Amino acid sequence: RHYLSDMPIRDATRLLIMLNQSRMWQIEQNKHLGELCGSHVGQREQLAQQRDRNRQIQYRNVPAQIVESLQQGKPFEPHLQPETTVLSCSLADFSTIASFCNPEEVMKMLSELNSRFYRLIKIHKLHLVHSLADSWLIVGWAPDRSRTCMTSSVLDLALGMAAEARQIVVRHFGLPLRLRVGVAMGPVTAAIIGEKL
Repeated sequence: RHYLSDMPIRDATRLLIMLNQSRMWQIEQNKHLGELCGSHVGQREQLAQQRDRNRQIQYRNVPAQIVESLQQGKPFEPHLQPETTVLSCSLADFSTIASFCNPEEVMKMLSELNSRFYRLIKIHKLHLVHSLADSWLIVGWAPDRSRTCMTSSVLDLALGMAAEARQIVVRHFGLPLRLRVGVAMGPVTAAIIGEKL
């Protein structure tokens, strides 16, 4: 057996062996660094996809002109919409349902109901302004649609939402959900309250 320490310090063979060992170590380090960089590229793409998805969720219920203004960093000035139809609805028996059903059942019921309502809102091309647990606020306004058309869309949505709510039966009571709905027409001021959406 030969050991590196047995060779004279200034021996050319010793220097070649040391250079070769150094080169092999650098190759291993470069390979490892390449793997790390490759995983970071994948993570960067995943992060970009997640950021885009979050933006879509954040701006899902916001009219395009407001989204554009926010993305450009401009403040959105209050804007009067003279002809608007507003729909407000909530579950009639939500407090009773929430007190008798377990949280998982309540969340599953609300999730299913929200999915159905979002689909209807998208079909009717209306804007969900606010949704919180068992209540929803939807606005119909657009400069390119007539007031009659917009009101008709909101009323159709109200009927559709009531029908969709009746499709979901609360197992604890064996009864379908009931929806309270109110519709109002008139001028509305669109604004962003606070500094962030």
